[in-house]
Amino acid sequence: MFKRQVKLVLVLLGSLAFALALFSGQYKVKTESGVTIITNGRKPSPPQGAPTKLVFEEVYTVGGGDSPDASFVSASALDVLPDGTVYVVDTKDSRVKVFDAEGRFLRVFGRQGQGRGK
Repeated sequence: MFKRQVKLVLVLLGSLAFALALFSGQYKVKTESGVTIITNGRKPSPPQGAPTKLVFEEVYTVGGGDSPDASFVSASALDVLPDGTVYVVDTKDSRVKVFDAEGRFLRVFGRQGQGRGK
């Protein structure tokens, strides 16, 4: 009986602590598309030296341009060799397109079918 009462008190205290944090503005709870989202209302600062915003930088471009061979219909896989050569599988176009380490188009091979090279 005593263990049951202690357990009940602990559960009540835990619930009270969460409710106080929730109502004090520390946490905000909302539900979107059946998912419960809990956010920290205090918006803590990031750790010292950590980036404060996300910046995207284009490092490498492959394909594009006026040539249909150098552009993609539906690129589904790629592989980069140690020398930087890039092979891109274009499944809708049924071909493999090859680019050098600088991203310049080199060649294309393959075509739709069942035979060799297809």
